[in-house]
Amino acid sequence: ENNIGKYYNVSELPVSGVPNGFSVRSTDLENGRTGFSVFIDMMSSNKQANRIISYMREGNFIDTSTKSIVVKFATFNPLTVRFTNTQVQFEYSKGGSVEVKSNSRVLIMDVYDGMAGSFLLALEIFMVCWIIHTAYSALADSVILARSEDFAVMRTLQPMKVISTSSKIIEVILLLLQLSAFVLWWIYQGVYAYRFSPSKRYDVYHSVGEPSANFLLPFKDRTGNEISYGGVINGRYRVPKTPRHGWELPEDDSGYVALLKMYRDLDIMTTLSVTYSSITGINLILLFVRFLLLLKFQPRLAIITKTLERASVDVAHFLMIYFVLLAIAAVLGNAMFGASVECVSSVPRAFELLFLLLIGATSFTEFDPEGQAGNVMDTFFKIFYCGLIPIIFQWILFEFFLAIMGDAFGEEKEILHDIEATGDTLGNDFTRLTEYKVKTRSKTWPRFEHVIDLLNGALELQRSKGVTVQEEVPYDVSDDLDENLEEGDFETNLAFVTHVVEKQFTPEEELLSASSGMRRYEPRLIAESLLKNKPKVEDVCRDLNRKKESIQRMKLDMFRQIQKLVHESHNDMETHVRHQEMLAKRSESYGIRWKRIKELAEDIDIALEDATKETFDKQKVKAKVRELQAKRREAEKEYEKKWKEAIEKV
Repeated sequence: ENNIGKYYNVSELPVSGVPNGFSVRSTDLENGRTGFSVFIDMMSSNKQANRIISYMREGNFIDTSTKSIVVKFATFNPLTVRFTNTQVQFEYSKGGSVEVKSNSRVLIMDVYDGMAGSFLLALEIFMVCWIIHTAYSALADSVILARSEDFAVMRTLQPMKVISTSSKIIEVILLLLQLSAFVLWWIYQGVYAYRFSPSKRYDVYHSVGEPSANFLLPFKDRTGNEISYGGVINGRYRVPKTPRHGWELPEDDSGYVALLKMYRDLDIMTTLSVTYSSITGINLILLFVRFLLLLKFQPRLAIITKTLERASVDVAHFLMIYFVLLAIAAVLGNAMFGASVECVSSVPRAFELLFLLLIGATSFTEFDPEGQAGNVMDTFFKIFYCGLIPIIFQWILFEFFLAIMGDAFGEEKEILHDIEATGDTLGNDFTRLTEYKVKTRSKTWPRFEHVIDLLNGALELQRSKGVTVQEEVPYDVSDDLDENLEEGDFETNLAFVTHVVEKQFTPEEELLSASSGMRRYEPRLIAESLLKNKPKVEDVCRDLNRKKESIQRMKLDMFRQIQKLVHESHNDMETHVRHQEMLAKRSESYGIRWKRIKELAEDIDIALEDATKETFDKQKVKAKVRELQAKRREAEKEYEKKWKEAIEKV
């Protein structure tokens, strides 16, 4: 107490005469930081660390005005080259309870060191280039298809399929997420992790070893006690005459600012790491969804996706009812036991408890805490409530959910059976794919891309001629002659021209000149004259004609394939119709059988009306029943006879 002026500014002592143990740093005030910061230096001994904690406790660091305490520390593992940023927060409520929240994140460092790191960086760069190329291709295909003339026709015929295949929303989102994940990862590694180099220690306090008082005195600039008032002169140290005390020296916040920057960089890297992990998780979920959608190319592989689609509406309604009943059960538990059982003291906590119970994460033991005594009525309702919840939610409703999924799976299984009956199986698909690959490599079959390019070239050629689909080109006989005549084959050409002449000309027409010497109608002579007098014109469009012929042959092949598919579909439909007819006949026979059984029961009932226990005779009852059945058959025959007569009259 006599030397208090050496450690504290006695001119600013409070009324009690006891100096303040804590103060807000000027750096924190300038940066808008609130609260009191305490730093336990790694150079402090165990004894000094305990003294600092005692100093905090006795100096009222925690009092009635304290709202929260945040403890932050960073650790480093040199074997795995990993930093760990840990934060523990203690929240104080007005009621006296303390809520503890902790967060710890491992930060990866130096991933690009060595040959393995260089290979990883090259692989990541390649992946980014591939992602950019894929995204550009997907967007370009969508734009080209949307601008094409066929898009309107396709959208009119099959709007849902065109939208789902052309937009590629999921694929574009996936590519953008992957690209953003790489960008975040490189910012994290290149901007922060690569430059992150913390010091072994930071000069935060004036005295680190074992100070006698004012443990949290900020670090001071000591040059004022070395040059002006003392220091080394001519190789010898001279003690200052009037040295300044520690609290009188100007503050040096460079160490404290560097410490704050280190923790700020750790927080930024933690945020980037969490964001990167979240984007990667979302990306994997979308990849799973996209994988399920891609399975639709084969019926057997798509049975799971189609089952979920078929059951989606029923499952949505089921979940709505399920959560409504779950909320009702939570309100019921809170109303009945909220005053005595902590786990259902509020509706949200009761809802959380029920959800954990249904997934098996907890049990009903929390309803009966150890040492708690209750009356008989309370115990009875607890047992009733704990038994009602599993019966309703785990036995009844869960069976409903399984029934919905099983019904949808059964329907899809029947459809799959009908599809596979036509030969559309996974093995056949692989066989066709292999055949297509082999045939295209051997150039026996054209590739799909070449066929599409050829068709597009034909369309461009048609547009360049100014001929559209809506225009009608006038028919000319000479076009057919020029397109179908073959060079060097006179007999074939003569037969073809004769056939055309027979169809196009009549005997009444004056087709022969006086000099020809022909006075009667002879198609063969006319055709021979036309072939002999045909002008020789160089075929400058021979390549074009060849392409046109190849397109015509391709059209014929496509028509044959379509006709084959239609024929196969027709056979499938006939099989389906026969199956339905068989089912209808079976249902009709079942109906007739049920009708006979019902009539027999009615006859037996009529026969037993007058019989009693004493007058009952089995033979008489049988005779009565036979008589009633004979009357029914006669009535049916009479009705059928009248019905046939009415039909004949009509």
